[in-house]
Amino acid sequence: MSKTNSDNNQQQNIDPNKPKKIIKGFVDFAGYGFFSVVNALRPPYLFMKKKAVKNLEINLAKGLKFPLNGQGMGELKDLRIGGYDFAHSGCGAVATFNALSMAGCAPKMHEVVDFYERKGLTLYGRFGVNPVAVTRFLKTQDLQWKRYTKEKDWDACIEEGQSAILLYWWANAKGCAAHYVALEKLPEGIRVYNVYNTRDKAYDYKDVQTFLTTGSYKKVVAMFVIDTKKDKTTI
Repeated sequence: MSKTNSDNNQQQNIDPNKPKKIIKGFVDFAGYGFFSVVNALRPPYLFMKKKAVKNLEINLAKGLKFPLNGQGMGELKDLRIGGYDFAHSGCGAVATFNALSMAGCAPKMHEVVDFYERKGLTLYGRFGVNPVAVTRFLKTQDLQWKRYTKEKDWDACIEEGQSAILLYWWANAKGCAAHYVALEKLPEGIRVYNVYNTRDKAYDYKDVQTFLTTGSYKKVVAMFVIDTKKDKTTI
């Protein structure tokens, strides 16, 4: 059956950034508590240990420096986490590395990945790092930090000089996925790292709200705000 002009006009008027109602409903529902349940049901690390050992060999060979952007490009795309490469599932590890670097630490990517593989990948990394594991990881660090999950004003959560790991769902007409980025609070605005899989650059926005309302629909799952260490090293 041929399409009428009315059908074509309706297709042209579809907003590519607007998700279907059922997808938006899932994204709005699947908050931090949802991930906590998923994490409790994760398979034992023993089942993934062989892959983790091979991943360690691959990840050790890369000497990475802040800032990291474009997880699907260059030396980042071939790093491994769980059963997947960074191009597919590396955003959580990349965001952690960037945020810790901004906080004055000297993170090593292979150590970040090893922790997440042991403490909280979602389905062997198919859906990346569980935010419960980020909470566990930050508890092992000599840092002052705070987790936010149900805020109405995300800009009120972060102050100048702080960094953050931000997990959000994005959704549009094609589907949805969860994504991690690292934020840096600047004197005027914020800088966001690893926004896109294949763009090796950070992006500046007026504020967190502007970032969240730019492009696809976004729903925050958690923001981990980290204070800069007083003895911050140069990065």
